[in-house]
Amino acid sequence: MQHKLIVLAVVAACVLLAALSVMASEFKTLDFLGSKKGTSPYSNLIFDTAGNLYGTTLRGGANNLGTIFELVPNANGGWAETVLYSFCSLAGCADGRFPSGGLIFDSSGNLYGITSNGGTNYDDGTAFELVAGANGTWTLKVLYSFCSVSECADGARPAGDLIFDTAGNLYGTTSGDGPGGVALYFS
Repeated sequence: MQHKLIVLAVVAACVLLAALSVMASEFKTLDFLGSKKGTSPYSNLIFDTAGNLYGTTLRGGANNLGTIFELVPNANGGWAETVLYSFCSLAGCADGRFPSGGLIFDSSGNLYGITSNGGTNYDDGTAFELVAGANGTWTLKVLYSFCSVSECADGARPAGDLIFDTAGNLYGTTSGDGPGGVALYFS
């Protein structure tokens, strides 16, 4: 019986310490500074090896159709936001609009993601790569515009996040058309 009381006391102490730790945590918000820098962040954030955060917004940017952004920590505990790309920068939004999935990095530091609309076919979305330039600029390359084959058998409106396999192939899904949505594969 005494053994059970000791175990119960240790468990209670651990729970109390965990609760105090959570109460001592500080919550901070990272505000987006207006529509030109992006609004409506929708997907996950990712870190690079230097501790910078990257993500997307559904709205905002130069054309109010979404952005890819970087947040860099500063010495004051705040973050400096930079828009790396504003969507619908090409005629007819061939580069896509409304980025809806999270971003991922490849081994070279390039970013990959999807847009739910835009592209060169029936406004059914794109898969893209954002390539880091040596001078700090980024260039967007459309990997694929959806609904490019008969009756959109290749899918439309990509959704969710992309992933790489160990060979460097890119996978994802679409939310519409095809046989009720399709899996994507880019090599």
